[in-house]
Amino acid sequence: MAKHKPETEEILPEWDCGTYQTGSTTPPKSSNGRFTLLFLAVIFLGGLLSGMGLVNLHQLQDKYQENNNTIPVNQGEYTQSLSEDSVFNTDIPTPQIPADRQFVLTLENSPYYSQNSDHLLDAAQIREKAKASLAQVHILTRSHNTRTAVGLVMSADGYILTNAHLLESAKQIFVYLSDGRLLPAAVVGSDILTDLAVLYVQAQDLTPAVFGTSNQLQVDDPVYTAVTDQEITLKKSGVFNVSRKFSTAHNIVNLIQTYDDPKSGPVFNSYGQVVGLCVSRTAKYFGTANNLGLVLGSNAMQSLVQQLVQQGYVSGRPDMGFEVEEIAKLYQQYWQLPGGLRVSGIQHNGDQLHDGDILLALNGKSLSVPEDLYAVIYGCAIGQEITAVVFREGKQITLRLTVGQQTQ
Repeated sequence: MAKHKPETEEILPEWDCGTYQTGSTTPPKSSNGRFTLLFLAVIFLGGLLSGMGLVNLHQLQDKYQENNNTIPVNQGEYTQSLSEDSVFNTDIPTPQIPADRQFVLTLENSPYYSQNSDHLLDAAQIREKAKASLAQVHILTRSHNTRTAVGLVMSADGYILTNAHLLESAKQIFVYLSDGRLLPAAVVGSDILTDLAVLYVQAQDLTPAVFGTSNQLQVDDPVYTAVTDQEITLKKSGVFNVSRKFSTAHNIVNLIQTYDDPKSGPVFNSYGQVVGLCVSRTAKYFGTANNLGLVLGSNAMQSLVQQLVQQGYVSGRPDMGFEVEEIAKLYQQYWQLPGGLRVSGIQHNGDQLHDGDILLALNGKSLSVPEDLYAVIYGCAIGQEITAVVFREGKQITLRLTVGQQTQ
């Protein structure tokens, strides 16, 4: 890959009297003591929560079984909310992903509803049928934020499907199964464009979900999306559009659209079969805000999931070779930083970028959330050179980066 030197470099004064496109760089006034009081309050609350976490950790350690890769938490159902401290304050190692990863996602035929109306299930019946294959995925990010997602067991030997955007900047991932086990998980592969991700947990006795064919869905057919808060529930909706295409010059995705607007989670038909995954964020990568109830159908995901399991990525996807994370407003104010995306985990373009750089703009587009970055990338061709504006050690620097191809 060709290397490039910084195109321009502008040395700014210690404080710029202007404003970056992605956030103000004006420092807080030293005479204002309210921010100091707020910061001290945050430190106090953080210490209090850490203390509570230690108590939860000791309680959790008392529940260890002989198999130290499994922590039973709540046998039989996920009706109790797990303490985030009890989930992540553990020393259980992340499982090693098997070297020989053979997997085929099998789809059962889904007959037309109109021809089988006597066999349709309601939400409670679908959940009862599918509950053994549903799981809660708990994510701790590198900035110590926490997220919870719905996971779907795809195989008895530990492969689990979830949404890729929820795994961004993940530091620790645990999967809470319906039988009460809490298992550490490793990311096998993810595809941001279609919002698919596959996790692996070390288990051999899981109950796989039953997948059906999404290409049999018709307008107004009922569908049910699995969502989670303190427990997993099914949210009923209906099919609005069976084929909605999103495209750029170099990428195209064909999705199903429903009337409801869940952001993530597996989607079931009225036979209790999984017919897709809700991927509403995908629309943003194609320059549109109309992201109501977008679903990647099971027929479309079949080959993608197989690639994620077997090689860890989807072939032909553009990639910048680094990870990004939003910068919290509190950090921006305290450290007097501009808004943008913090760069880490650089794999290529490392001759230009440094860990800790703040990416302000890419190809003229201001960046404030990861979706802004992906929207630029997925409009580019692999090998294309693009301009990046970076904030580094008080300087704003313009760089030339190369769009690579995802390989892991």
